[in-house]
Amino acid sequence: MSAGIIYIASGAKYVKEACQAAASVKAHMPDVPIALFADEAVSDPHVDRHVPIDKPQSGFGDKVSYMLQSPFERTIFLDTDTYLCADISELFNLLDRYDLAAAQGAIAFHQSLDTVPDCFPELNTGVIVYRQSPAVAALFQTWADLYHRDRERIKSWYCPDQPPFREALYNHPDIKLAVLHGEYNCRFIYPTRVAGTVKILHGRHPHLPAIAAEINQTQRLRLFLPDLGVLTLKDKRPLLSLIWQKLQRKFKRPSASQPASK
Repeated sequence: MSAGIIYIASGAKYVKEACQAAASVKAHMPDVPIALFADEAVSDPHVDRHVPIDKPQSGFGDKVSYMLQSPFERTIFLDTDTYLCADISELFNLLDRYDLAAAQGAIAFHQSLDTVPDCFPELNTGVIVYRQSPAVAALFQTWADLYHRDRERIKSWYCPDQPPFREALYNHPDIKLAVLHGEYNCRFIYPTRVAGTVKILHGRHPHLPAIAAEINQTQRLRLFLPDLGVLTLKDKRPLLSLIWQKLQRKFKRPSASQPASK
């Protein structure tokens, strides 16, 4: 049974970003094939297959439309702004039991809907694990229909794809859904709690390897604060004191106990 990773990108900026993301995959999973759906020719040693996008759409239209065309029977879809910190091949094994897996979103865009209870969560669509099946095909078609409905309603180039994904999932109860830990889709651009190894970073930063090293410096339960770093429970000082220490380190200012160098 074939298994692989796909990226979907339109525009030179995002195609380049996808290739950089693919490099992080190959560093940990060199034998896993990677397919890149792109609207321009791709020649990159980390991409095994280029699938052309003939008519690129604005917003998230390409993602919603092309995910179903994955060349693999078992697929891990990754946004172009992701970075692998560790091997994630165990995600393919989830598909022995489930149709689809994704992590709960760090923030939610959805408004209340009569057809979806408020307690039903919104999942982040930057990391989606799925297998080819009629049920998944029907789900993705509903997602595409709802997304384009919202595009018409919003009349804007920016139309979030997570709210229609939530709506589609709720209305396809036949889908066997697994919810991933946040460590498999760490939205480090927001304050986030993690424990164990963060395996997928999701967000843009000029020094992603440094973010990976910082956030995985310990396996303890910890809080990651953008631009400040990791805070753990092992230090009993007040939170504000810890934040001040991080700020001093960030801006290289001496602490009160350290005299300024002359």
